Amino acid sequence: MNLGIVRLMTRDDILEYSSLATLIVGHARLPNIEKLIEETSKAGIRRIYLHLDLGFDIELVESQIRFCRDMENKFDGILNVKLTEKNMGIAKSVYSALEWFFSLEKSGVILEDDLVVTVNTFNFFRRAIPFLMVNERCLLVSGSTFLREDSTVARRDIGWTNLPLIWGWATTSDKWMKLKELIIQPVPRRWPVSRIGGFLSIGAFKALTGIVDTWDSPMALGMWSESYLCMIPPHNLVMNIGSDTVAIHTKTGEFPIGNPIKEFNISDINFVQPNPKAIRKTNTLIINQNYKLETRHMIAPLLINLQKKDQSYLRRKLIDER
Repeated sequence: MNLGIVRLMTRDDILEYSSLATLIVGHARLPNIEKLIEETSKAGIRRIYLHLDLGFDIELVESQIRFCRDMENKFDGILNVKLTEKNMGIAKSVYSALEWFFSLEKSGVILEDDLVVTVNTFNFFRRAIPFLMVNERCLLVSGSTFLREDSTVARRDIGWTNLPLIWGWATTSDKWMKLKELIIQPVPRRWPVSRIGGFLSIGAFKALTGIVDTWDSPMALGMWSESYLCMIPPHNLVMNIGSDTVAIHTKTGEFPIGNPIKEFNISDINFVQPNPKAIRKTNTLIINQNYKLETRHMIAPLLINLQKKDQSYLRRKLIDER
């Protein structure tokens, strides 16, 4: 397995990526976006990009406009605000926000409006991004672990997984280019028989054909099938609260929704190199605690190929429709 170690981290890497910018992508959760901006400011972040998908009704649109003006007055750093001209939906909105952000920044943190973070979250990303830079196989750093906390274990090592955990994450503009390729990549016609592979291929197929309005499922399949890496902290640093009335995909509030943040000393973290055994162990823990896999998932790629359905819908929506 190619784990992608290309060079040792230098002092220039640390200096270049220590000044974080943050992208906040949202729609209707304006009070929580304000909390995210406040926490981002507390962490010393001076550049925030706020991307809001236009509301469906005039009342929400008016609230969004007032909110943007209020935030521009309250935030004492540089607040770049973009309110879309029409409602784009989840996939197009998030993708467009990322394109906008990485056209202007070399690296940064990405948050959606259903998340809770602390200053410690940003402290972790500041330390992690330089290590992300020196591993070509690692495409992103997550602030979430998607793992239940064991109070008897004082973990200090970062973890590695082949699954992209995007509830509060960070990457660079170069690595975003690779992630973009994975997002529009069709489901492979040949696939090793496994329940997780089938599960991920179903999710990707639904996104690629427009059955579900999401952007990250094909990325998950691509990272898993090509063994790319996501770095995770020793303990959870981002909480998702998105099971409210405006939620689209998460209505039940089941784990990992509400997985609490654990405060710990970021300077104690050991940034260990990835190894195959540890990656397999983390993959297994995340899969067992978060996915409901069934035997039928093993034949999912075969059924997808038999349908011969056009998988270019997502590409057209994200890229071709300007």
